[in-house]
Amino acid sequence: MLLAIFLTILLISAIIQYCKGKEENGALLYFFFITDGFYLIPTSLLGDLPINKITDWGVIYLFFVVISKRNKIKRLIGPERISFIIFIYLTFNFLWTIITGKELFIYSLASYRTYVGFLSFVLFIGWDKLKCWTLLKKIISITIFTTILFVLQSLLNIQLIAQGSLGDTGTGVDGTFRYRNMPTTALYLLVLSTLLFNFKSTKSIALLLLSIVAVLMTQFRGLIIAYISVLILLLYNNKIYRKRFFIFIVSISLISPVVFSVIIDRFSQEETSNDIANIINMDIKNIDFNTGNSEGNFSFRILLFIERGKYLFEHPEYLLQGVGMRHDDSPITNSEFNFILATENYSDGVVKRAQTSSVDIAWVTPLFRFGIIGFYLYILLAIVFVKNFKLKSDKGVYHKSALYFYIMLIISSISFDYIYGITCLFMTFLLNQYIKDIRGHNRNNSITYR
Repeated sequence: MLLAIFLTILLISAIIQYCKGKEENGALLYFFFITDGFYLIPTSLLGDLPINKITDWGVIYLFFVVISKRNKIKRLIGPERISFIIFIYLTFNFLWTIITGKELFIYSLASYRTYVGFLSFVLFIGWDKLKCWTLLKKIISITIFTTILFVLQSLLNIQLIAQGSLGDTGTGVDGTFRYRNMPTTALYLLVLSTLLFNFKSTKSIALLLLSIVAVLMTQFRGLIIAYISVLILLLYNNKIYRKRFFIFIVSISLISPVVFSVIIDRFSQEETSNDIANIINMDIKNIDFNTGNSEGNFSFRILLFIERGKYLFEHPEYLLQGVGMRHDDSPITNSEFNFILATENYSDGVVKRAQTSSVDIAWVTPLFRFGIIGFYLYILLAIVFVKNFKLKSDKGVYHKSALYFYIMLIISSISFDYIYGITCLFMTFLLNQYIKDIRGHNRNNSITYR
């Protein structure tokens, strides 16, 4: 109850800041809500209250801003327009689900509220570059602090980041512990520290090492692949980075061979070598559930996507609009679907199989719940973002960071659902607004390492 009162006070403060014209302060508090108090407050502290997610306070603030800026929404272009169309489509999908009785209202509403992130662009409508930069600096500082806490978990052997869970002992390389609760914005910090890297600066080296260690602690192959891919693209397209990273990689390989042993071991495990064979053979029934469902390997993800897609084609009444705004805890949903492959979610010590969604691959949920129409709109938004970021990527380091951050999200989308999560949508639209206007801020930006 005390936490709910505290969050309500912050919500009122955010609204007051917005009304005073200090929208960046209100947006920072919104970021506080959607990241569970900058990744530090366990949602479980809210108990059994009707509003039992810290994110819900952010949802209330976002809708307040949407109502306040309703007249400006009519003049949308680019990714903002596509994102708004997606939200309208999801709203109709939600109403269709309720009217047709395919889901209980309370469950469908619980699912619907998770998609309000598509409206987060409204927060930044009318912002100039300086206002975006003010907020971005604060988020970067918060991310550095929380990433340090994340890394310290391995030294202190306690959970410091409240978001998500740590993981399971023995599931990593050589039976090591995998840390699954890395702050989502640490991905942007990784890309930014790579772009700002300067071998002559101790701070620059420390920041990049911090980001790399954080990703390696998760031992997620999808993130490692995504970062390596982004690094290759960066080195290919920018000659200035080649010499820097050659020296850096050689130095790290001499100082810390364990970094490369983690990468090699994670990619040399037996399930990795069997991934391609499982996909080619379409071997859904005989997939190894010990590694498939719990670890979410590549073949599991692809076959999961194929199994859901096959169901839609076999049930043409769902093909265009999907099965609707379902919820995986709903008794209706669990009685209707019983797929062979499903992501396993753990809640209060109980294992639940997600029938209509998956955190293991970003494209399963939009395809299955929202059909071909929803899937097309999700793809279209990604394409428009890439085109938009690429067009402005030569304007400065932070413009470039927007492009490579989003490319990393796309590549990792075959392993995670970060790309359309509420936090990454917030970051993506903030960066998108930042690159729009080159006035009011030095194009070389303020953070450099000399």
